[in-house]
Order: sequence, then structure tokens, then C-alpha cells
Amino acid sequence: MPTLPEQVRITYIVAIAILFLFVFFIVAFIIVYRKRQQQMILENNFKEVQLKNQLLEQELNTVNMLHAERDRISIDMHDDLGSGLSSIKLISELLKKKHQDEETQKDLNQIVENATELTSTMRDMVWSLNPRNDNLDKFLRHIQQYAKQFFEPSTINLKTTIPTEIPEKTMSGFQRRNIFLTIKEILNNIIKHSKAKEVSIVCIYQENSLRMTFEDNGIGLIENYQPNNGFYSMRKRINDCGGTIEWQNMLPGLKTSIQIPL
Repeated sequence: MPTLPEQVRITYIVAIAILFLFVFFIVAFIIVYRKRQQQMILENNFKEVQLKNQLLEQELNTVNMLHAERDRISIDMHDDLGSGLSSIKLISELLKKKHQDEETQKDLNQIVENATELTSTMRDMVWSLNPRNDNLDKFLRHIQQYAKQFFEPSTINLKTTIPTEIPEKTMSGFQRRNIFLTIKEILNNIIKHSKAKEVSIVCIYQENSLRMTFEDNGIGLIENYQPNNGFYSMRKRINDCGGTIEWQNMLPGLKTSIQIPL
């Protein structure tokens, strides 16, 4: 077998060496490039995490400022408006003792009644504004106590059921206020229009949702009932919280169902 000339063999060896070096440089370039890309990705991810942390910190500061402002407003309302309304009631009661004529007594009674109603409304507003009440446990216990006091002067027999163990679940002031005002409207309608003798309130927390039912044994809704502004307001409040509200005649009585995702 003829051998290659020395010059040709050296040329082949040099060519192969150059090829290997070229491949080596290509591989090294790819490795360095990938490492550089990974480093850039890590740096970008780190910057994104930093930015998210800054945004979360800003949001947390904003929330804390809002909570502090809500707390301040609730305290101011309780102290200033509360004392003012109490003074109005006290002065009216004193004037009733000084002026015995029927017309004055009627006017003063109206002042006392209005002041009492405003005091109750202010108390509810203070409760809804106070950030310390932004949890499910306090909300349900407040509803239970409110319903008990609401029906106490009436002849209606009330039964309330809430979970024995209520999970630690946060509720926003917006949710609490809208749900509570809806419940007040429901209870007012029962007192004014239902002619019921018994009322049942059931509250459960299931599948990340608060579910509440209000049942009475009254006359229910008349056939072809056209919802009024009260029903519209209740539906809007619950819808604004991302929930649903439904009414169903029970024969006898009416069932109102509320479901709110938390």
C-alpha cells in the first residue's frame, strides 16, 4: 500500500487539528453563551422578584395606611358623633320634662326617635369601618347578635345557626358593609311585610364561600311580584361583592339565599 508523502500527511494532520480546534471553539462558545444566557435570566428573575417585592411593600404600606385611616375615622365617629347624638337625646328628654304641651312633646319625641335611629346607624358604620373586625368570625357573631336584638321587641321567634368552628378568614370592609346592609334590609322586610311568626337564619362557610339563608313562615311574595328599589339595592350590593342573592317562595313564607366567595 503506497504511503502518503510526508508533506501531504502533515497537511492532513494540520487540517484535522484545525477542525478539532474549530469544533472545540464552537462548543466552548456555546457553553459560554448558554452560561451567559442563564446568568442573564437569573439576573432578570432577580430584578423581577425585587420589583415585585417593592410593589408588594408599597401595596402593604397603602393597606396599612388605609387601615389606620379607617381606624381613625371609626374612633372619631364613635367619640364625636356618638357624644353629640347622646347630648341631643339628653337635652330633648330634659325639654320634655319642662314643656308638657302635646305639640312640643310630639316634636321632642320625634327628635329623640331620630337621634336613636342615627345612633344605631352610626354604631353600624363604626363597626363596618373598624379594620379589627375584618374577619369572618367577628362578622358572623355580629350578625347573630344583631338579629337577636333586632327581633327581641317583636313576637317573632328567631333561630340562628352559625358554625361552631369558624375558620380564620379575612373579609374586606367593603364586603362586610355591603353584606350587612343587605341583611338589615332582609330583616326589615320580614318585620314590615312578612307577617311571620318564625324566622330561621343559617350561616355556613363551605368551599371558600359564605352561604346564608333567611327563612320565614310568613305570606311570601305575591304572584307576579315586581322587585322594587330595595330588592335592586340588595342584588347590587351582593353582586358588587362577587356573590349571588335569590328569593324563593316556600308556601308558606319566603327563603332568601346569599352566597359570597371569600
